[in-house]
Amino acid sequence: METIRGKILQLSRSYNGGWRFGSLHPEGSPDIAIVGNIPESIEAGDCVVCSGDWKQHPKYGMQFQVQIVEVDIPRDVAGIQEYLARHFMWIGPVLSKRLTDTFGDTIFQVLEESPEKLAQISGITPDRASSIHEEYMTIKQDREHDVFFATNGITARMRDKLVAQYGSKQNAVKIVTENPYELSDTIWGVGFKKCDAIAGAMGVAKDSSHRLRSGINWVLGEASEGEGHCYLPENELLTRSIEVLGIHQDHIKQMIDYGIQDKRLVRVNDGIYRKDLYRAEKDVAESIRKLVVAHCPVSGTLPSAITSGLDETQAYAVRMALDSRISIVTGFPGTGKTHTVQRILAAMEGKTIELAAPTGKAAKRMAEMCGRPAQTIHRLLQYSPQIGDFLRNQDNPIEAYAIIIDESSMIDVRLMASLMDAVTEDQKIIFVGDVNQLPSVGPGQVLNDMIQSGCMPVTYLTQLYRQDYDSLINVNAQRIHGGEKLELSSTRGDFWFIPEEDPHAIPGLIVKAVEKIPQQFGFTFDDIQILCPQKKGPVGTGELNKILQPVLNPASEKLEGVPFRSGDRVIQTRNNYNLEIFNGDIGVVRSVDQDYLYIQFDDISGKRNVAYPLTDLDDLQAAWALTVHKSQGSEYPVVIIPIHTTNYVMLKRNLLYTAITRARKLVVLVGTMKAVNLAIKTVDTSQRYTGLARWIRDGF
Repeated sequence: METIRGKILQLSRSYNGGWRFGSLHPEGSPDIAIVGNIPESIEAGDCVVCSGDWKQHPKYGMQFQVQIVEVDIPRDVAGIQEYLARHFMWIGPVLSKRLTDTFGDTIFQVLEESPEKLAQISGITPDRASSIHEEYMTIKQDREHDVFFATNGITARMRDKLVAQYGSKQNAVKIVTENPYELSDTIWGVGFKKCDAIAGAMGVAKDSSHRLRSGINWVLGEASEGEGHCYLPENELLTRSIEVLGIHQDHIKQMIDYGIQDKRLVRVNDGIYRKDLYRAEKDVAESIRKLVVAHCPVSGTLPSAITSGLDETQAYAVRMALDSRISIVTGFPGTGKTHTVQRILAAMEGKTIELAAPTGKAAKRMAEMCGRPAQTIHRLLQYSPQIGDFLRNQDNPIEAYAIIIDESSMIDVRLMASLMDAVTEDQKIIFVGDVNQLPSVGPGQVLNDMIQSGCMPVTYLTQLYRQDYDSLINVNAQRIHGGEKLELSSTRGDFWFIPEEDPHAIPGLIVKAVEKIPQQFGFTFDDIQILCPQKKGPVGTGELNKILQPVLNPASEKLEGVPFRSGDRVIQTRNNYNLEIFNGDIGVVRSVDQDYLYIQFDDISGKRNVAYPLTDLDDLQAAWALTVHKSQGSEYPVVIIPIHTTNYVMLKRNLLYTAITRARKLVVLVGTMKAVNLAIKTVDTSQRYTGLARWIRDGF
């Protein structure tokens, strides 16, 4: 690593992640270009010491890539005078000359250690001298803090999150110095591995209790947020923790025992829970049991206007909704779930009924199909950013005779716990969803566990109706679920297969399909969504988003250092309650400036414009191509699915089923029939570690 001392001539603003570019005048050398994560407290005119390496940029030539930058005090009289005039607005040229004439190059030592001496200068009172000292120390400490962050690999965005969390740079430095793993434990988006690198640079021991506690917590967090587990068997937790921490299992076992003693962790048989997920499962189970045994008056004979045209299972679903406090309706696409819900609503005419779904798109579709207002579960529960929790709870329950929840397979156990906390034993709640879809992105498999408990009324709708039988989308959904090969037809044009053996050629075919579908079928580009089995690989979302952006959004303005531009389709990847944007919400970037992306998100009532801070860009991803998991709860007129054996790890029956059932009008598969048949044959045997079904049963 090379070190260069010089004066900053100019610097850009701070771009995505704190990246800046500018020019530096080294002592006795020509000006050079510098780039890197340079703290915002450093300005043009500052003398600095930069450490880094030279790199050749294909467009801008040789640049010095700054790794570490420290502010250097000026050493010459002119530099000192310029520094004083720039940082102290009421010190002009005359007063700065008096200061340098009196103290010379010791002026900074005087500012820091003996500010009372400044009062001997004409024009500086003792109070003014004290103010100069305080301002100088504030500037010095602010820059020392920035150097601390930069030296330890903490980016500007991470720093801003720390300051927001702890109130000041000083507090943030104190917290990180005492326990760098606090970053991983409290700041979303900062992983354990990043903290481990920072801690290693600070000399934290590998068997530090902070490190072990954070590592175990991270392993459990990755298992829940990445894989949907509510707990891990202790042996599996040990194996994963050893791989991450690289130390003997005895140390890890001891830390797990400490975690159980201080009630951060909970041991159930051979499983280890984090406290929040254990509590969520137990609370959900208790709420369900109370509803199952609660008294519910029998409705009597249903009017023929309600039951007319319903098949036996649909009529049973209506009966259970009326005669039970809690019930479930599940079935394939085209089996009449929506029609059944409409009859339930008719049977409850005159009652106050709330309709809700996990996502905005699902709620909007529910409202359109049922002809009455619907909302997201978060809005039903009235989340308050001020208190950081839902306003609807057991002390302030939802005000309704009945609550109907659509797309219930998407509900994770945390959201379910909040929902059930706001439901009383005098109300009815009906869960509607397709249990054959992928489970929730978050931890748990709530709908499946409720059904598997065997403790509440469940109606399985199986009859595919004639108007839906004409759709190969619905026919093939049932065939996939039954492990049968696809039915393809040249006369029914809503399901197409484009063969291609070369995975690297598939993106090009998808681009052609995207360009031709609007011409051939009358759809727009906005109607088309590409759904991929996974993020990585030649047919993953990463590669396809790079290829699709210039095709679907050509020649739009791009801001340096910001990965998105006007016209880009983006998806939110976690709940942001302050902005009222939730995981899975999709929007379009309308404009970009130096502080915000202005994004138009789909909302229940239509479109909603959001000023999205650039500091939160970690929460956004391009959405021209999405993973199938991210598409849950959404429907699109047209779905294009790349499917190839390069994705073999993800080729499972429920994944293909979920992908094609996202389409309303047209499905296009691009790839190999070998991959399609592999997915149909492969039942997902991976087990989510959840205890909800057991907790429900055990309570009886």
